[in-house]
Amino acid sequence: MEKRRGIKVLLFLLAFVGCFSLLPQQLWAKSKEVTISQADVYLPDISVYVETADGKACGKDEVKAKISDTGVSLTVKSSDIFSDTDRGIYYHVLLDISTSIRADQFDAMKKSILALKKKIRKKDRLSVITFGKEVKEAADGNSSYGELSKVLSKIKQEKGTHLYEGINTITEQVNAQKDKEIKKEVKAENSMRNIGIILTDWQEIKDAGGITSQEESLKSLQETGTPLYGFCLKTAKDTLQDDMGAFLRKTGGSFQIFNEGKKDTQLTDLNKERLKDNVLLIHSSANKTYDEEKVLELEAGEETVKKEHLYLNRAQSDSKKPTITSVKQKGKDAKTIVVTFSEDVLSADNKNNYSILRGGKHTYTVSEATYTSDNEKYQAKLVLNDKLVKGKYTVETHNIVDNTNEENPLDTSWSGELDGEGAFKAFYTSLGKFWAIILAVIVFAVLLGIYLYIRKHRGIMVVQDKMVLGDKMEQKKHIKSDQSTTKNVILSVSGIAADEKEMAVQINGSIIIGRASFCDIYFDDLKMSGQHFALLVQNGDIFLSDLNSTNGTFVDGKPVEAGPEVTVPVANGSTIEAGSVTFVIRW
Repeated sequence: MEKRRGIKVLLFLLAFVGCFSLLPQQLWAKSKEVTISQADVYLPDISVYVETADGKACGKDEVKAKISDTGVSLTVKSSDIFSDTDRGIYYHVLLDISTSIRADQFDAMKKSILALKKKIRKKDRLSVITFGKEVKEAADGNSSYGELSKVLSKIKQEKGTHLYEGINTITEQVNAQKDKEIKKEVKAENSMRNIGIILTDWQEIKDAGGITSQEESLKSLQETGTPLYGFCLKTAKDTLQDDMGAFLRKTGGSFQIFNEGKKDTQLTDLNKERLKDNVLLIHSSANKTYDEEKVLELEAGEETVKKEHLYLNRAQSDSKKPTITSVKQKGKDAKTIVVTFSEDVLSADNKNNYSILRGGKHTYTVSEATYTSDNEKYQAKLVLNDKLVKGKYTVETHNIVDNTNEENPLDTSWSGELDGEGAFKAFYTSLGKFWAIILAVIVFAVLLGIYLYIRKHRGIMVVQDKMVLGDKMEQKKHIKSDQSTTKNVILSVSGIAADEKEMAVQINGSIIIGRASFCDIYFDDLKMSGQHFALLVQNGDIFLSDLNSTNGTFVDGKPVEAGPEVTVPVANGSTIEAGSVTFVIRW
């Protein structure tokens, strides 16, 4: 019983520990309140600010990012809680000074600004813009707490409201701040974060001379990537509050009712929340700007969040030419090479934009070209028409430029060694499609050689199961009987060989001539029967007997009656024809 209880306790502890071992991605993805509040664009870098309910940062390797309709690849370089970075916040505070606001409310709004100024860090900045009948910059970002206090104490309310022109003034300050950072060559990871704050009752008095529309002011905030956080007086009409909230959310900001009783903490609480934001530094493969707005997507686990109204309108200048950093053979495939570029390029997927030489002479044709840009790897895969062999190669390109506003051309060519598959193997492989022709030529040459050789040696005869050249044929002798009459004759053989061949033959009683190997003399002649005819010696004379041959036997042009019982005399010098062979017999 105690043992089982111990196992249950152990399983409980493991499950408990497992709850705290979730990946940051999982924690971030499972948060129900994940929003992208801001994207500060300075291509090729984009600073993305994410608000999470749990205040945890997602691991940089666990987030995937993409921007619609651009084709660029994005790489998350870092992911940190904002307060852990070296960045500062520049608060652009917009204060409504119209007479539609009660005096006590107006005083509370000014005190809330001072409370925020007191709490921000040394690296942070705060400016104040007032809008009423006119729009003015009351205090710049370098004002001290004391200077700001004096300025605010002197501000008086006035009739009229230039609300949207005041909002435009925020974006003018943001652009000025960004231009200053560009001039000082401040890196993206050290740039200030610009945030707008507005304290107002959200009334625009149309007859007060305002010339900027709500749509124009909204677009100016979206184009600069500036979220606007609003604090609306509770005395404002519900319709105005709803309109203000909708406007603020389109900028990435939020809406709150201004509480005079919390004047010392309401803005400082906003500051605390922004310090807890997750900031992602994202690097784009290109610095190309676009006039139209895009959509940024972040994906972590099962969670995907979007930032709409993203404007890629600010970029670092780029005069650096792209280069080929390496050319490698793809595995053992000697027909495919991978060309790696130093940065994202255009037109690298055009097969006609490459020239590949071996030893400065042999040219390879690119039959297929594909290009990929992923995780800061920019590579073209080239499939060649022929296999590579070991040697020194040069890869030259044409019409390939980097993916920037400047479109810098690719710098120089690449030269280096490639292994290929070895010269002999490459030659062997290159002949592959011609092997049938080559084999036919070889067979023809061999047969022609055999034919010429046989012709030179007067054909082939088969004697005693052996093939013998015509000019080297020997007789086979057979003695039928010791008492048989013997006759020595000369056979001049022609027809089976190109030239005539003479054979000295001794007939002991009789000999059989035919195609069968057991004959006394036999020939490899398909027209000759196995046992074609016999020569017999009787009383010193020679006779011939046809042994029922298929094609018959002829003596001096006359056919011989078939049958071993029939004999015809053969005279000295007679001509005997059997199959394709002609004999002239003499003695």
